[in-house]
Amino acid sequence: MDALMNNINSSKLLYKELSRVCHPDRFVNSDKQKIAEEIFKNISKNKRKFKELEILKERAINELKIKFK
Repeated sequence: MDALMNNINSSKLLYKELSRVCHPDRFVNSDKQKIAEEIFKNISKNKRKFKELEILKERAINELKIKFK
């Protein structure tokens, strides 16, 4: 049960961070806007799936050149 709760909490935190930094409005009029839109759509679809969000974070790092703390 604890592992499940940790996964849910981790998913929430990662979702918030990703939805903020990968929002397409941050990439308006850039060549990365379409990529950001696609990543953002997938972030929204996988809101509670921690592993999927981690994959999307890696994609954001590689394709959008976002640096996370």
